[in-house]
Amino acid sequence: MRKTLILTLIVSLSFTALVNAQELKVNGTVKDSNGNSVSLAFVQDKKNNTATRTDSTGKFSLVTSPNAKLYVSSTGYKLKVVDVKGKEDIAVILTADKSDNS
Repeated sequence: MRKTLILTLIVSLSFTALVNAQELKVNGTVKDSNGNSVSLAFVQDKKNNTATRTDSTGKFSLVTSPNAKLYVSSTGYKLKVVDVKGKEDIAVILTADKSDNS
């Protein structure tokens, strides 16, 4: 009985660790090519259906998977796709969209 209880506990803890390994909290900044912060940029993980916006200093935080692709966009800039690749800190540089007439 005791062995069964210990085995169940070990399996439960292993499963919990596996589930937690599937999520990653990513912190990042979004700037333009001149180094200026881009506020209210949209940061989206389409696969996991999560999204956020940058704050007034261009910072964001998002819980996603370690192998996610983040789609970063803002008015007047080209869309940028960033591979997370397990990184917890990401710096994104957006380039101006010359075709945008705004």
